[in-house]
Amino acid sequence: MMHHYPYARGGIVTKFLKTYCTESSEIVQIYEIFRTAFCNREKSGGDTCGNIGAYDLPKVGKVAFRRIKDLISCLYSVTPGVFTDPNFLERSLVVDGVTPYTSPQDLLKIFSFVAVEAAVLVRDSETGYRVGLVVFADVLDMSAINLNPHWGLYATCIPASSHGDPRQYIRDALKDESTRRPSAELLRSLVPPQFLLEDKDKDLHLRSVFVRGVVDRRRKRGRPGGSAYGLCCLATDHLLARGYICAAVACWVEDAGLLVYDDAGTTELLARRAPRLCVKSIGLQMQDTSLLPLLQSESDLEASELRRMLPPYITQQQEGEDGMLGRRVMVLTGIDTQQCRCDAAEIAYFLQHQVGLLEVEAVIVHRALQKVVVVLGYGRDAVVVLREPPETWVHAFGQQATWTSVFVCPPPPPPPDGPASVLLLDDLQLWSPRDRMNPVDYCNVRTWIYENIGPGGRVCYSDIVHCLTGICALGNPATVWSRSFPHRALVLSGISCGTNRSDLCRRLSRFGWLDDVVYDHSTGIALVVFISPFEASRLYGVPGYAPQRVLWNHLGFTDCRPPCPEDAHVTIARRVLDRLALHL
Repeated sequence: MMHHYPYARGGIVTKFLKTYCTESSEIVQIYEIFRTAFCNREKSGGDTCGNIGAYDLPKVGKVAFRRIKDLISCLYSVTPGVFTDPNFLERSLVVDGVTPYTSPQDLLKIFSFVAVEAAVLVRDSETGYRVGLVVFADVLDMSAINLNPHWGLYATCIPASSHGDPRQYIRDALKDESTRRPSAELLRSLVPPQFLLEDKDKDLHLRSVFVRGVVDRRRKRGRPGGSAYGLCCLATDHLLARGYICAAVACWVEDAGLLVYDDAGTTELLARRAPRLCVKSIGLQMQDTSLLPLLQSESDLEASELRRMLPPYITQQQEGEDGMLGRRVMVLTGIDTQQCRCDAAEIAYFLQHQVGLLEVEAVIVHRALQKVVVVLGYGRDAVVVLREPPETWVHAFGQQATWTSVFVCPPPPPPPDGPASVLLLDDLQLWSPRDRMNPVDYCNVRTWIYENIGPGGRVCYSDIVHCLTGICALGNPATVWSRSFPHRALVLSGISCGTNRSDLCRRLSRFGWLDDVVYDHSTGIALVVFISPFEASRLYGVPGYAPQRVLWNHLGFTDCRPPCPEDAHVTIARRVLDRLALHL
C-alpha cells in the first residue's frame, strides 16, 4: 500500500516513490529527503507546488568530494594495479547519491556498455546514500557517459579530476590506507572464507558491522556485546536493527566483534544511528566497514570446506589452557538454513538461555551449504550440547538437528624435553565419528585410511602403526590431536592368537585408565593410549629390563614401544580429519 505524504504535492513525489521504492524503509528514507527539501524551499519563499527540478535535493557532487580520499584508499585495496597510472583520476567519475541497495557489482553493470577498470563504493552516513568511484579504461570511455541523474541508482556523476588537486588526493589516500590496514586485516580474520567465495555482489563488507571493545563487555556480565548473542542484542536493542543475521562473531582474543546481515539496508541504518547511540550508551566503538573491503585469496580456494566455514582466527589459534581449540567447534546440520527460517541470533539465544551456555563465541550460518558452525566458549561445553536429548533441538528448530564436534586446529609442537602435561580426556567424552557419522561414510573413510595410510601391498611395521593411528583418529579425534599423544601411546606387538580387544583392555586396565585401544588381528599389533604419560610409563617400564619382558609375555604380547616418530600423529590426524570434513 502506497502512503500519501503531505509534502508530495502535485503527485510527482508519490509517482517517484511508487516507481523506484519497494521497501518501506527506503520509502521513509527518500520521503525524508523530499520533506527536507520542500521545507527549506517554503522557508525561503520558493515554489512548493511539487516541481522537483526547482529544489536542491541532496547537495550531490559538493559533498561527494569529502569522501574522495576514502574512495581512493578503497580502490587501492581492491585494485592496486590502477595506481600504475598516476593520472587515473582523469578517467574516473565520482558517482554521488548512490542508493543503499546498489552494490559495487551493480555499479560496474551500470557502466558496462564501456570498458570499466574498477569501481568502489563507500558509505555516507550523513546523507544515507553511498558515494562511488568508477575508473574507466580510457578517457574516451568516460566522455561517453551521460552525467545526468539515473533515478533509482544514483543522483549525479562528476569527473574526479574536476575538484581539488588529484595528486594530493592520492597521497593522502595512500596514507589513510596504510593507517587502516591493521583494522582491515583484523576484520578479514573474522570473516569465514566461504562468505567471500559466495560474495557475488562484492558487498559483504557493506553488509557487515564491525565493533571493538568486546572483551570489556564479556567481563561485565549483563552488558551487551560479550558473546555472539550479546552482539545480536547490541544491534537489536540499542541500534534498533531489524534483519536476519547470518554470522555473529565475538572474538575475545582480538577484542573485536562482527555481525553479518543478509541485506545491506540494515547495516546502512545502523551506520547512521551508531555515532550517536553506540559509543555514548554502551561504549563500543563501531568502525565503518565500507572503508575496509573484503577480498578473497588463493588459499581460500585451496582450503577444505570445514576450514572455509570458520573465521581464519579460529583455525590459526593454538591450543588453549582448557585443551584443544577444536573441541569448541561444532557443526549443526539437518535444519532449514533459508534466510527467513534461520537466524544466527535465534540460535545464539537458544544456546545461551535454553541450553545454558553463557559464552558462545560465534554462530555462523552457511545458507548455501545448509550448515551452521558454532564456536563454544569452552571445550567442556561440547559435552553439554551432545548430551541434550533430540527433543531439545526439535523444539528449537522444528525439526531433527544433528550436532557434530569437529577438530580443525593443529596443536603446538610437543615439548622437546620431559613428559608432556597430563591431559585428562576422560572428563571430556567428546564426539566419536563411529557414533555420529553415517555408517556408509564411516566405512568409506576407514577404507581410505587402509588404502592411503596403511601398509598397502607390503607389510611394514611403521606403516601398520601409522594405519592404527589413523583408525584411532577416526574413532577419537581428540586422542590423536593431543600434544601428549606420543607420551601416552604405546605399540604392542607379538600379541598371542585368540586375543581380542576386550581381553587387551581388561589386562591393561591394571596400569591405569585407557583412552583408546586399536587392535589389528591380522598382524597382532595394537595401539594403546592411556589418559596420562605416567600410566603409560608403568606398562613400558625400563627398556631392556628382563622382568618387564616377562610381564609383557604374561599379558599376552612380546614387545612394547612408543610410536615413532613423535610428530607423525599430527600429520596423520590432519589427513584423517580433512577426509572427515568431506562427509560432514
